Amino acid sequence: MNKIKVGVIGACGKMGREICKNILKDPELQLTAAFDVTNNGNDIGTLVGLAETGVKIETNLVNLLENKEIDVMVDFTNAQAVINNIPKVIEKGINVVIGTTGLT
Repeated sequence: MNKIKVGVIGACGKMGREICKNILKDPELQLTAAFDVTNNGNDIGTLVGLAETGVKIETNLVNLLENKEIDVMVDFTNAQAVINNIPKVIEKGINVVIGTTGLT
């Protein structure tokens, strides 16, 4: 069975770290991309308290979308960031799950 390739926007925030940690522990999922405005180049595994994964945090969303294989993107940022980020993700044909609060 092929794993679902997941990316996370807001990977370094409180909820983003928890989402990444749980994706890394799930045998049916593969974390392939982590985006945040901080921690560029750091390994997401060590950031969430696990072993290195080889998945580096990217601070440029356009580069991440061009260079990573992603089946579904989880966004857990803030309302303003979602408005800016999600159209870029959808344009690439990537499925989206939005966990961000404060959207009206």
